Amino acid sequence: MMIQVYDPVYKNNLLVAIDEPTAAVVRCIERQTKSKLADCDVDMLRIRGDARSVAFSGGARVMRLPRYKHTPYWYAILAHEAYHVATFLIDHVGIKRSEASDEAVAYEVEFAVRKILEKVMRRRK
Repeated sequence: MMIQVYDPVYKNNLLVAIDEPTAAVVRCIERQTKSKLADCDVDMLRIRGDARSVAFSGGARVMRLPRYKHTPYWYAILAHEAYHVATFLIDHVGIKRSEASDEAVAYEVEFAVRKILEKVMRRRK
């Protein structure tokens, strides 16, 4: 399942790939960007462990998750990866991470998790 999450505040896209092989994620990115990914970028997308999130130069973000399961473990992985993509975005837009910017990160985590779950649950009906 491929999900696009657009952040209207920071005008940035997040591609979420759930239970998709690396080749499918690469094809999706290459279609969207109309350019071929470098081998080092393809390697960055490979899952090492349970999930993977990456940010490319220019701000593009990709989150890869295992097959959706209605379990605490799956939701914990989603929250963990949402934190990564939130910090990638905050760094990309130039907000210095500090105690004062914690709320911006928290809102981004909340936004990503909510949008992903809305789309996952809508497709599972």
